[in-house]
Amino acid sequence: MILNLKNYILEFFYRRKFIRLNKKIFSKRVSKKSNKIFLVEFNKFHNLHVVYSVFSNYYKKNYNCTLQGFFNYSLLSAPLKFNILNQLKWTIGNFINLKTFAIYRSFGVDKIFKPNVDENILNSAENFYNKNFFKIKKKEDVLKLEVKNILIGDLLYDTYLKSRIIPTINIFSEDFKNFFLDFLKLYFFWYYFFKTNNVCGVVASHGVYSYGLILRIAENKKIPCFVLNTNYLSRSKSKNYGGSIIGDFTNYKNDFKYLKKNIQKKTFYKSKKILNQKFSGKTGVEVNMEYADVSSFSKNKKKNALSKSDKFKVLISTHDFFDAVHLFGKGFFVDFYEWLIFLGKISAKTNYEWYIKNHPIYGGKFRKYQIFTDQIVNNIIKIFPHIKLLHNNTSNKQLIYEGLGAVLTVYGSVAAEFPFFGIPVLNASKLNPHCSYSFSKTPNSRKEYEYHILNLSTLSVPTNAKKEIIEYHSMRHMVEENWLFGSYANMLKKIGGYHNLQTFSFYKYWLNYCDKSVIEESEKKINFFLKSGGVRLHRYY
Repeated sequence: MILNLKNYILEFFYRRKFIRLNKKIFSKRVSKKSNKIFLVEFNKFHNLHVVYSVFSNYYKKNYNCTLQGFFNYSLLSAPLKFNILNQLKWTIGNFINLKTFAIYRSFGVDKIFKPNVDENILNSAENFYNKNFFKIKKKEDVLKLEVKNILIGDLLYDTYLKSRIIPTINIFSEDFKNFFLDFLKLYFFWYYFFKTNNVCGVVASHGVYSYGLILRIAENKKIPCFVLNTNYLSRSKSKNYGGSIIGDFTNYKNDFKYLKKNIQKKTFYKSKKILNQKFSGKTGVEVNMEYADVSSFSKNKKKNALSKSDKFKVLISTHDFFDAVHLFGKGFFVDFYEWLIFLGKISAKTNYEWYIKNHPIYGGKFRKYQIFTDQIVNNIIKIFPHIKLLHNNTSNKQLIYEGLGAVLTVYGSVAAEFPFFGIPVLNASKLNPHCSYSFSKTPNSRKEYEYHILNLSTLSVPTNAKKEIIEYHSMRHMVEENWLFGSYANMLKKIGGYHNLQTFSFYKYWLNYCDKSVIEESEKKINFFLKSGGVRLHRYY
């Protein structure tokens, strides 16, 4: 109780100071009379308030536009239509500038709105629903859903899983039918919004779930769209799906060749050093794992993780069932649940020893969903009891030492880890971050995937796997993580870690760090990034 009261007071104190700083920095950036709008996602994320204030005001100054905030959490963490109480809170907060409303107005946002379904939108959504829903016969059909030539099926699918905290969908349930219609309403709200407003740019927190719906529609109209954070600037492009943050991964191998030789050597050396630290069990921002409290390569040893038999040993490395399943596009399976059910069935046709392991037990916001994932996996192995569940924190080092034969993933980071130690990894998606390299096996089809499952003992790791993995990590982590701070790692240290990015501790840090030179330097980087036309700003801009 006392701790909560203290945090509330500190939150209030630093929010007020942050608001005053914004007014001081951005109050003079008044646009000339213009009908152009730059849309800024309205949310409660402390770190993004800073990022959005800097980026949107650069746009305001250089493109002569007004700023408008939009609520982007409909259908994921909030219903499309607010109840009376929540509508009242929104109306009052918006009118008298309470809390987050005051923050956005302090950096120049003129109007803050949320999707509103009028009769025209409702009619459009119902017409489309009535003409098309009956065509959906199986889950795969949902992923193919397009409205006016804009793919939205993957966003709908992933939003439903996340909002319901379920591992797969039932297309025949009333709940899914109602959700489907609501998603269409949200789509047509944005469709008509862009039709009647002169929007010159959009910035959002993610390119996945319903967050990405506004971006898909805007991109279709050739409107610049951005997904930003404290440690990256990225341009949202539908061909990269939600993967725009890590750039066009399908071209990593070729793109590395076009880097200057001295940069190749520099990034290669740095990545090699980081990987060695990571594989020694280190976590944190220094090894590009700022979110992780526990390493998959820890020195902890569980007794007899794998049996001592001579059978070929296979590990299934799971994913969180609700975590943006289609982040990189469509895989060989509609979701992670169906993937595991397939593996359970096909495993009965093999003479392997099968093991399954979930992510290490993380803290913070990740723990909530990990608990559900653990429960679902426990239920699956009751159906397939020959698959042995390993403890979440079982070290990959131990599994390698005890003779693991192969690892299965959809598109997980294990594909760029185990091959470093000679253990082959098979991906269950043609679109994965590692697909331009050969250190893990990426089949071209589900049929080919099934073939490799039945012949896992024949898979091998190429002799140049270590070199390729280091090169991949060079490209994967080349984002300009210090675009707004002198040192992203130092910032995280001062605020008390990754999990404090969305607390008053971040405001406190920014208040001490920000000055005129910081704003000017960040705007130089924004300027280069926008003119470059690249998907992301990298550290050697």
